[in-house]
Amino acid sequence: MNKQSVYAILTIMLIPIGILLVCAKMVGDTTEAQDTAVKITTDNPAYQQIAKAIAGKKGRVSLMSGNLKTAQQKTKFKKSELLLTDDHTSALLTEAQKLHSSPKLVIASDYIHTDSSTQKYYLSPNTTVVMAQQIVNYLSDMDPRNRDTYVENNKQFVEKTSDLTTLYTTLKK
Repeated sequence: MNKQSVYAILTIMLIPIGILLVCAKMVGDTTEAQDTAVKITTDNPAYQQIAKAIAGKKGRVSLMSGNLKTAQQKTKFKKSELLLTDDHTSALLTEAQKLHSSPKLVIASDYIHTDSSTQKYYLSPNTTVVMAQQIVNYLSDMDPRNRDTYVENNKQFVEKTSDLTTLYTTLKK
């Protein structure tokens, strides 16, 4: 057998081997990722509690201040998919901009229209209901498989806070 015949046979053998490798790569690992929890970050304990109530076991909620000092904090923050805060002057928003991170944003001042004397949006029970609904909307978009869970958790949360909302409205009058 001469060299040309050997090269021809090897070339012909490479084609089916290449096709098999491409098919194996396309199929790949079909197992579902174990950690599919949505990562939520906030700088406010009130929003942390709302997010925990809505996300349940389907989300991980972190409370972080605006000044991230360690590399571990920055890495954890950069993985955030949803960011909850009071207004556009939040230190977390500044940090997200510095780290070139682009999580979805739920900012209370965008949804709550109160008088200009209100500095702490989270103090109003009305804010709680509105923020909860916005969190449900974003989580449903980000994780449609668990949409029903988020909606049900929101209903339960609103029921738990309805007495407080009623009392607040009465006292405000």
